Amino acid sequence: MNLDRERPDLEGAVKALLSRGDLGAAVTLVVQELGRGVRADLRRMLRGEDDLEDAFSEWSQRVLRGLPGFEFRCSLRTWCTRLAVNVALNFREDAWHRRVRRFVTGEASALAQSSRTSSDRRRRGQLRQLKEELDRDERRLFFLRVEEELSWNEIAEILTSAGDPVDAGAAQKRYERMKNKLGRLARRRRLLD
Repeated sequence: MNLDRERPDLEGAVKALLSRGDLGAAVTLVVQELGRGVRADLRRMLRGEDDLEDAFSEWSQRVLRGLPGFEFRCSLRTWCTRLAVNVALNFREDAWHRRVRRFVTGEASALAQSSRTSSDRRRRGQLRQLKEELDRDERRLFFLRVEEELSWNEIAEILTSAGDPVDAGAAQKRYERMKNKLGRLARRRRLLD
């Protein structure tokens, strides 16, 4: 995610606070240091300010619940990224958050780069609609690689779940399959030349 780069001593400061039993201060520090980036990323993934505030609140609650058991086997930034991506994807998939009818799908992965740099709202909308055709894991992978431009190693860390590790090569292969699927969808809808 586009989390602000954490200050060099953030993990040490959080560990020290946790070792003293000051969970509140540790959570506050994490939210202060990484929250602005999380909020920006949630804004891109969700539909409106109300959704953003609800999702950010849920992310903060997950930090509060999860930080005592966090073992620092990955960076704090990576862990917070994993939480935020999961919150956003779960939030979008909850039926009660679907406020609009699903549109006919739009353009494919060829539009991903232009969606970040172009002011062409139609193209961004078509890409957003096309991404809705992906399953949850594919959308997560698309977000991490295309929108956040994370390395394969960072992506592998984020995708790894307890007892089911994912290596960088496997993440890259999943991405290639997802990219091919987007291309097929775009060609089927005559969105690519």
